[in-house]
Amino acid sequence: MKILESLQKEHLIDRFASHRDSKYIVGAITKWDKCLRVALASDEYLRLILNSSALNPLPKLGQFPLMQEAISQFISNADFLAIKHPDRGLSGVVVKNYIEEFKKGTKLKDCFIRDKDANMREEGWAYIADGMHRLVAYGVWKNLEIKDNELEVYLCTNL
Repeated sequence: MKILESLQKEHLIDRFASHRDSKYIVGAITKWDKCLRVALASDEYLRLILNSSALNPLPKLGQFPLMQEAISQFISNADFLAIKHPDRGLSGVVVKNYIEEFKKGTKLKDCFIRDKDANMREEGWAYIADGMHRLVAYGVWKNLEIKDNELEVYLCTNL
């Protein structure tokens, strides 16, 4: 991981206060000691933890999938891109819409990750607080060919 910038938490809160998912973003910002803008190494991106996947739509906390698993499921079965999630989990329809946006040149931005909880999977290193669909769609669009420092996200952490 490459740290690009240490951010003032108050500025981030102000910037995202009216965001559709502000409670998740502001919650991540306020719970952790600091917020950084970082560029992820490819292996860090692939080991991000998310709350669900196409094959595991409602997992228990200790079974949340890793980014690589979620992306691989869409790549191996494009039919998953037509399935909506019933709640706030990973929706193939939303992923498909973001893939189309990336094809048009839209850039990946404003995704938040945070330190994982103690009872989350050991092989994962951070949890996606906001931007799960965009992050998965980017990996599907790139067919898992992600270069180190290609993705910039906000990291909320106690490290």
